[in-house]
Amino acid sequence: MNYAFDVIVIGGGPAGMMAAGRAAESGAEVLLLEKNKNLGKKLLITGRGRSNLTRAEFNPKELSVLYKKATALVMPTSFGPTNIPVLEAWLMGTPVVYSNVKGCKEQLGNAGLLINPYKPKDIAEKIQKIYTDKNLVKKLIELGYIRVNLWNRALFTSKINEILKDFKKKHVKYSNN
Repeated sequence: MNYAFDVIVIGGGPAGMMAAGRAAESGAEVLLLEKNKNLGKKLLITGRGRSNLTRAEFNPKELSVLYKKATALVMPTSFGPTNIPVLEAWLMGTPVVYSNVKGCKEQLGNAGLLINPYKPKDIAEKIQKIYTDKNLVKKLIELGYIRVNLWNRALFTSKINEILKDFKKKHVKYSNN
């Protein structure tokens, strides 16, 4: 199996199709991944925050090759965060372009480029940056490795416990009113 893509776009909705089109216009070899049979289907239905890639069935070996060969993971989503694809990209040394929406920007930190998922021009500009600036790519890969190593079991458990404690406080507060 020999894949050679500069850009892999996850999701064949309007933003994904525009991002893929703009990247291809600039000369990039583009793979557009969509779990539905037809592109643009989500114009008619919402994804309800589900990740296209993690809900689709891919061979893990093929998926790791796609990440390793990709110039970037471009993920214009309206909902966030959808953790797994970003973590997979960082593990494979692939720069990340991710939505500037609540949850996503906190997950990304400084280890990727933020985009407005409703502005195809912004998405295209960030793809162009990744495609043309090798120093930026090197820096984002390094920051991605650092960021993915923050996601360990102890930290995850600690964050979940914080959320549950906060929920419990709020629940008790509202239960006593």
